[in-house]
Amino acid sequence: MRENIKKHPLILFSDFRKLFIARLISSIGDKFFLLSLSWLVLSMDNSNSALHLSIVMAANIIPVVIFGPFMGTIADCINRKTCLVLADIVRAFFMAILAFLVCNDNYTIWSLFILSFLIATFTPLFESATNASIEILTDEESISQAVALDSMVLQVSNLLGAFLGGVVIYAVGIKGAFIFNALSFIVSLFIILFIHTNLSVKKNTMAKNFRQEFGQGFKYIISIKPLFALIIFFLIFNFFVSPIAIFIPLIVKFVINEQSNWLAILEGAIALGSVIITLLLSFRNDINEKMYKKIFISVLTMGISMSLIGLSTNRYIIALCLFITGCTLAHVNATAYGFFQKIVPDYLKGRFFAILTTMCFSIIPITYIINGALTNIVSVSTVVFYEGILSVLAAFIIIFIPKYQLGGDNYGLLYKVD
Repeated sequence: MRENIKKHPLILFSDFRKLFIARLISSIGDKFFLLSLSWLVLSMDNSNSALHLSIVMAANIIPVVIFGPFMGTIADCINRKTCLVLADIVRAFFMAILAFLVCNDNYTIWSLFILSFLIATFTPLFESATNASIEILTDEESISQAVALDSMVLQVSNLLGAFLGGVVIYAVGIKGAFIFNALSFIVSLFIILFIHTNLSVKKNTMAKNFRQEFGQGFKYIISIKPLFALIIFFLIFNFFVSPIAIFIPLIVKFVINEQSNWLAILEGAIALGSVIITLLLSFRNDINEKMYKKIFISVLTMGISMSLIGLSTNRYIIALCLFITGCTLAHVNATAYGFFQKIVPDYLKGRFFAILTTMCFSIIPITYIINGALTNIVSVSTVVFYEGILSVLAAFIIIFIPKYQLGGDNYGLLYKVD
């Protein structure tokens, strides 16, 4: 155990540790923001609050779909540290404007939408540069653990952000959370400036122009059938699981009839499950073994948990089911991203992960709005129940898609990629 700790990526690689801490701080601020934003929208005196919530939450996803591939290409064209710094500066600027409007009670649903959109526009640049830097900041032996840790950033920030956000909203109100988020980007920026590893792109791997760089990422994905099939599976998976982001505030408001402290508790439950699983995976270097079987079991379990949420009005049972959902989500993400980190060439990583995010996120604004509209017609519990049932059915898709040859995995048709 002691030897495993000594070889842990956070112990071995100081610059990776700095990036981890920077991402954690800014992600906690992001959780503050989404928590406060959702409660602010639901607190507005409007009969269409559920639909408005889905529209505003979609504003945080649409820029990823529109600009993600371009930001990923930029991350493969210029120094990735520059990308990280630029993303933090721009996001801090727009978040400061939003905090000012909220603090002065001078906001509308459309100002929330526009500023959320602008802030989210530069998130793909930060994420693409981060994903493309992991291998540089660590080594081949530690890459699986580093990817699990990188995945854990979001989960830990969700947990801490939900807990601290509930405390802050209770103590100083929603306005304080927006101010905190603006400051978090500045702190993240300061830490990134102290990363000393050269994150420049190797010039001899660059295509002749931006258009070639952009197209190369798509060609790589489409040309490898098992890779493309797996991404399509995640697109379908996201359609059913991503609405949990709007379901949780609606459950708190309209199912269990609680205040913002229970919003923090339920958000924290799903985050706690994710943290535990990703922390355990960060000590393993074999998370890609039997990948398809693991994904199938996790998605199946997640669908069952969501169905149970839809059947219950007990806040503790709902919290437990969300904890299980968080465990399964973390396992799917860490397993898949670790696999992608191993098989995608370094010079394509920025574009690949940007395109992957764009493809998987492209369905999220649609499913947000569809589910937001449905909850204005039928109960939130009914919508959540049927989403869970559809998730169970979606799990079986993984059995039939073409696959890479991985140790011990005997599902379906096997492909070996040189």
